[in-house]
Amino acid sequence: MTEKRAPDTGHDKPRLPPRWFVRSAWYVHRGLYRATRGRVGLWRPKADRWGTLRLTTVGRRSGQSRSVILGYVQDGGNLVTLAMNGWADGEPACEKCKAARRKVDATTRLAKKQNATADQQRSAA
Repeated sequence: MTEKRAPDTGHDKPRLPPRWFVRSAWYVHRGLYRATRGRVGLWRPKADRWGTLRLTTVGRRSGQSRSVILGYVQDGGNLVTLAMNGWADGEPACEKCKAARRKVDATTRLAKKQNATADQQRSAA
């Protein structure tokens, strides 16, 4: 009798890093952003790659300003991000998702566009 195998679709489940590693990377990324006062930590998306932005809003219950760094892609003039929990299972009644569904005021900070070279700056002066 021959062994039956599932057809090879080339879509093997990706190997994900351990949860402690993902959370550590988040802390390091935010720390790097803060330590450099925003000069490092945000980047614009490219044709085949996502970018990062900083989203700031006011907490529903606390009234305090909260900021997070999110991955995004650009669709025309729209910034599109995904609701995910760092590849972990989502929480059943995710409070963050509930907050995102209600109408809130939020600001985004994107990476600055690439600076002109020194030669371009001199010729413009």
